[in-house]
Amino acid sequence: MLKKLALSALASLLVGSIGAQDPNAPVSGSAKQVAPAGKRALTPEDYKAWERFRNTEISNDGRFFAWGLGRIDGEVSLHARKVDGPEKWVVPNATQPAFSDSSKWLGYVIGVSKADSDRNAEQGKPSPSKLGIRNMETGEEQVFDDVLRFEFLKGTDTIVAIRPKNAPGPGGNDLLLINPAGGEPTLVSNVSFYVANESETLLALKISTGTGYNALQIFDPKTFASKTLYSGKEDVGTFDWAKKSDTLVVAVAMPNEKKTGNNYRLWRFAGFQQGDISKLELSPEKSEGFPAGMRITESTPITLSDDGESVLFGVQPWLDRTKPANPKDLPTVLIWHTKDTRPIPQQQVQSFADRGRSALYLWKPANKKILKVSESKDNEVPGFEVTTRVSPDHRIAVFADNKPYSNAVTNGIEYEDIYVVNLTTGEKSSVAKRNQFPYFPSPTGKFIAYFENKYWWSYDTETKKSSILRPEGKFTFDDSLDDRTVDEKRPAGYPVWLDSDAGMIVSDEYDAWFANPKSGKMVKLTDGRADKLKFEFLNTTPYADYPEAGGSYYFTMMDTVEKKMGFFISDGKGGGKAGFYDDALLSRLTKAKNADRMMFVMESFQKSPDVYITNEAMTAAKPITKTNPQQKDFFWGKSELVKFKSRWGLDLQGVLVYPANFDPTKKYPMVTYIYERLSDEKNAYEYPVEWNAYGVQHLSQNGYFVFKPDMAYKPNGPGESAVDCLEPAVDAALKLQPSINPKKVGLIGHSWGAYQTAFATTVSNRFAVGACGAPLTELTSMYNSFYWNAGISSQGLFESSQGRIKYPFWENPKAFLDNSPVWKSDKRKVPLLMAVGDKDGAVDWTQGQYLYSTLRRMGKQCVLLVYAGENHNFRVRANQLDYAIKLRHWLDVYLKDAKPETWVTEGVPYVKQTEK
Repeated sequence: MLKKLALSALASLLVGSIGAQDPNAPVSGSAKQVAPAGKRALTPEDYKAWERFRNTEISNDGRFFAWGLGRIDGEVSLHARKVDGPEKWVVPNATQPAFSDSSKWLGYVIGVSKADSDRNAEQGKPSPSKLGIRNMETGEEQVFDDVLRFEFLKGTDTIVAIRPKNAPGPGGNDLLLINPAGGEPTLVSNVSFYVANESETLLALKISTGTGYNALQIFDPKTFASKTLYSGKEDVGTFDWAKKSDTLVVAVAMPNEKKTGNNYRLWRFAGFQQGDISKLELSPEKSEGFPAGMRITESTPITLSDDGESVLFGVQPWLDRTKPANPKDLPTVLIWHTKDTRPIPQQQVQSFADRGRSALYLWKPANKKILKVSESKDNEVPGFEVTTRVSPDHRIAVFADNKPYSNAVTNGIEYEDIYVVNLTTGEKSSVAKRNQFPYFPSPTGKFIAYFENKYWWSYDTETKKSSILRPEGKFTFDDSLDDRTVDEKRPAGYPVWLDSDAGMIVSDEYDAWFANPKSGKMVKLTDGRADKLKFEFLNTTPYADYPEAGGSYYFTMMDTVEKKMGFFISDGKGGGKAGFYDDALLSRLTKAKNADRMMFVMESFQKSPDVYITNEAMTAAKPITKTNPQQKDFFWGKSELVKFKSRWGLDLQGVLVYPANFDPTKKYPMVTYIYERLSDEKNAYEYPVEWNAYGVQHLSQNGYFVFKPDMAYKPNGPGESAVDCLEPAVDAALKLQPSINPKKVGLIGHSWGAYQTAFATTVSNRFAVGACGAPLTELTSMYNSFYWNAGISSQGLFESSQGRIKYPFWENPKAFLDNSPVWKSDKRKVPLLMAVGDKDGAVDWTQGQYLYSTLRRMGKQCVLLVYAGENHNFRVRANQLDYAIKLRHWLDVYLKDAKPETWVTEGVPYVKQTEK
């Protein structure tokens, strides 16, 4: 379809392409990367000035652009400009940019500096924020104090802003309506929260006063007229507007001191536009058909159908209030039983959701009918066995029921039966049995897409028939790279429904297809398999609920061999053309709502991400930002692909990053970083971050090659497979680049990468040192441990997921022993650094203890860093920084012959470590 020669010419469409703009463009082969005089290596102090994109927003008319930048040191700023003019503005400490629908105004929230924010946090004080509004034609700015958040109302320039309540005690916030063109804001006091109708011409306000009274008001932001729908001491709960009519439902509390939690009555209001507002009520105590002893709960969202003719709500038992027992008199025991289908740790994690789950009911106000949706008994607390999704028109409910497959004896794969219930007739029909992948209802709920036996299927809820989405030819839609030890591979990608059920986009390993859900007919939209180009659908209209059908569809296309990337514009009929194509990474393609203009972000390892503006045909593009211009003052490396084969003959790749000031006449150490497949990151821009322990840029700046090879796996040998990929990968890197010192190669990784690091540095002779965070070290004990963050057993990790050992350890003990670093420790010749958090909820830190204790008993070099209170990924900045500094020193000692600190050679006594 798109031959490499033809693709290479597409970069010429770019006004200033990556290679042409970058003063440090990569050079081929082993030629020296010569830097202009005056350049130097980065230092951690220099890192602080580096900035990343936060938000990127284009106005509806495509004439204006705004973007947020966050610096590594924590400072933020907002930038705005005219796309076709020189006018630019910068607002320090500003975030959350939003354009009005007219494109004339830009709003944003202005905060305080990072230093002031930190100081306020230390003192327990809030940091004030303001609202900024800029006229994009004149550049004039208005600022309103003490504004927490804001939004432009649809089709107007009116701003609704919230000024938070600062004084303690009852009462709500201030709501401000601001006309940016002039005039004083209109203020409505004591607004706890508000919800706008679909057209945003009416606001429903919850009023909470300091007198103990509450109210529900309807406010017209155009005329400032308001009407009170309710006033009283009972609390106003949630409310919801219908999408296709100005109909409102509100829940009002019915407290009872003898009961736990509130009960609620529901009011449905209609007729706002006509001025004759009608009110219908559902009272749990008076309405016929409401289940006895139950209450309406807010734990399940109370929602209206699109037409406003039915209300969905949840009920729970209304329990008697009991006197709480003295905690000192209660035992602290928890009963774990082997018949628990969800183990107690999982139930603990999910207990909040369990307590909030409810039986679903529908209320039809017009005929006063109350219909039950869910099939569980009302007086039971529903578990996670059944999940329910109701169509927007409340016509059907889709159930996913895993009760037939709930069993404590599980390999980690969860199956469920999918069925549909017609909420008018009660008729029940089966969609799919023993389904193990997510299902996707269409926008209207008429169709349900699900994956089975390598293909997507579409179930029609009206005809009750399924159609297989199977194109002509030998195409399947499963993921060919899925090397887990499972019987059915996962799908290559998930479908994207188009608006109004017009169809969906599905993907195989390389290409995308348009699928008609009713007929099952498929149209191939791309043709990348021959050139190994992978296409992925882009939703270029994030402001719409669903992508529109018809017209052009946009895709990224990645050369899976060379890692170059471009855009592809499909005509929806099998034809199309390529947009841009370069040795770069592309993202964030977004269309201006009312103009022939699009924006996207382009980056490479050497080129800081920037935003480009183009048209829908992508005939040309121009950059409109310039991030990190200071990079020109520093040495910078380059990234290069390394191709190799695993020992069982699988084609793989890796990314080799060069030292920032590379000199081919010198020898350099190399740090290899691993997880799974990483070669697609070849063109990712690597930011310099001091506290990122595995930061590629820091290592490059400090004289290291950094290598990120792909890992692949054979069944039942995760560690052995890693070695069978790693050793050929390192050999290929050494062959490609003679400047790498083969005796100074280190290996690092985190979590699954840490496991592979611990194993490979035990049995392989390619590495001089290893360092890892949160490693798995003894697979039998890991198999029998818990993933505490989710409360689930780690057994599924091995049998059906990342561990890739299909059978339990008693059926395949050799695989568990042969692939455990602990059981191979007698072979270890190189030192190992491990870092763990003692509250790790993914890989219990006992795994680190096992290997540390084994190596200590053997008299081998190992340092274990234990960070108190940290989970699987460290959150405390001081700990992140400490680990990063220690890991880099560890590498410098063994790969650069740096003078070791005491903690490396001898350890540090506890008393000395804890001295303040």
